Amino acid sequence: MHTIWILGDQLSPEHAALREYRPGHARVLMIESKARGSVLRYHQIKLVLVYSAMRHYAQELREAGWDVDYYELARGLTFEAAAREHLSKHAPDAIVLAEPNSLLEADALAKLGRKLKIDIRFAATTQFLLPRKDFQAWADGQKRLVMENHYRSMRKRFGWLMDANGKPEGGAWNYDAENRATYREWQRDGAPRAKTPLNEAPDRITQEVIELVAREFADNPGRAADMWLPVDRESALRWLEVFVRERLPRFGVYEDMMATEDSQLFHSLLSPPLNLGLITPRECIEAAIAAYRQKLAPLNSVEGFVRQIAGWREFINGIYWHRGAEYRELNELDAQQPLPAFFYTGDTEMNCLRHVLGETLASGWNHHIQRLMILGNFFLTAGINPQQALRWYSELYVDAFDWVMAPNVIGMSLYADGGSMATKPYAASSTYINRMSNYCKGCGFDPAKKTGPDACPFNYLYWDFIDRHAEAFGRNPRMRMIVNGWLKRSERDKDDVRASAREFLTGLK
Repeated sequence: MHTIWILGDQLSPEHAALREYRPGHARVLMIESKARGSVLRYHQIKLVLVYSAMRHYAQELREAGWDVDYYELARGLTFEAAAREHLSKHAPDAIVLAEPNSLLEADALAKLGRKLKIDIRFAATTQFLLPRKDFQAWADGQKRLVMENHYRSMRKRFGWLMDANGKPEGGAWNYDAENRATYREWQRDGAPRAKTPLNEAPDRITQEVIELVAREFADNPGRAADMWLPVDRESALRWLEVFVRERLPRFGVYEDMMATEDSQLFHSLLSPPLNLGLITPRECIEAAIAAYRQKLAPLNSVEGFVRQIAGWREFINGIYWHRGAEYRELNELDAQQPLPAFFYTGDTEMNCLRHVLGETLASGWNHHIQRLMILGNFFLTAGINPQQALRWYSELYVDAFDWVMAPNVIGMSLYADGGSMATKPYAASSTYINRMSNYCKGCGFDPAKKTGPDACPFNYLYWDFIDRHAEAFGRNPRMRMIVNGWLKRSERDKDDVRASAREFLTGLK
């Protein structure tokens, strides 16, 4: 008999290995390893999410007739120790897994098989829309890996939002221009919010895991008791239904906006269950498209949501496997500033950072613009070491796994790959933040001031960033005009920017 080993982020109803067997013809192995949970100081809510979801999944498998050999955290076993015990008890002919979602686990499991002298086989994962070999084939035929090109190929491949003539629905491939409402426009619209806040009450299993994590990972960020996420397929599907019914209609227009009044706004918050496998990307996409067909949601919202999953999520995963383990170590801009301590406390005078970090530390979640244009923007313009930034993102976010964080942080946010993934750095001054949020209101720093102790740090950090990399950015068609504008400024203006940035960055240390 074979053993199907199911990892903690592979809790899919379409699990690749489970589909090859029937109950009674294979046995399931699941392991809660404290050593694996201690690789980084993960947010306590993330640990509760993973362990509780694993236990719920195991329970569902048992109810479906599967024999599940489950090793709980209290046993204190590593993957290797638990696997040895399982082999001793059951002597399987082989261990079958779905392809691991991380390079680290894929390598470690292959080595473990050799060490334990057991045949370990990988079945092609079904947690993504595109098989890894298909992305590789697409990438090999491209001069430059651009998400938009890949997204269009995905739309054509699956026929999503395509008309009868093979053209994109509505005549355009994306509707970004309609999805950039500002904070003030949101206010003028009556400051609408979703009717149902997404907050899942813990059941008995989750409550037990909350107590376990609070005890075993007491020094980790966050509070296990504040758990708020879905941990099984039923609740994840309910969240999807609530999103499509109540949030999707206004998701598009307000997807880039930020407000202190509401952290969720119209976002789906589906990335945690989606990245665990509790729901599938196809289910999410087809539910949104069905709402469009039924005239329950506008095209700009539906296309924006489809692009997040069929476009960006698939592209990020493809880049991760295409570039390999060395990608996460890139630092093309030679950013060496250490991560400020306040990223673990939220104790900063910058109101935008204080608010966003407060949400992160409390819940383990922010929406994509907060992650990119507040946190990532700061990391980028301040020259924070990308590996330290990657570690922080990986520790603090409930939906963080290596495949999603490495490309998003190294390539998208921090431009540490030299621009092989993003066509320009995502850097901005206070102007963008003041337009898209109300974070500047009540802040001790003045967004209108460009230099000096009272100026918004994003203003001089932005131009200091341009100054440091003027030669390289001057060769980028999308940055050339900005660099030329900087070079034309007076030497006195440049020196004021450099001095303000130097004083601020010195203070961070």
